[in-house]
Amino acid sequence: GYHVPQHRHSRSQLLHALVGVVLVTTKHGRWMVPPDHAMWIPAGTEHSVEMLGDVSMRSVYVMPDAIAGLPEGLRVVGITELMHSLIVESEKLPQGGELEGRAALVMGLLLHEIPNLPERPLGLPF
Repeated sequence: GYHVPQHRHSRSQLLHALVGVVLVTTKHGRWMVPPDHAMWIPAGTEHSVEMLGDVSMRSVYVMPDAIAGLPEGLRVVGITELMHSLIVESEKLPQGGELEGRAALVMGLLLHEIPNLPERPLGLPF
């Protein structure tokens, strides 16, 4: 496995486990993120990430005020087939700058799907 020490981001993070299991730890608790799930980590939240075994994961970073209805707290969510496809597709888009056309539509739909992802009870005791 691999361990990413405590850090934080200026944007919220949707950390999606494609393969393997990821453990996310904050001062508020620990969460297990199995395949087909993701962890929503609000902007500014200090966290560490531990990858158990062979892990493949992707992250999407979201401005905290990007759209209304984004989750306010830490949570594990189920990833739908649509969201999985949007995350994979988002990696192929140009990074930085204003998005236009198809790229703007893909990212817009991805953002609007985040509030609809079902929360999963995968918090762990310390």
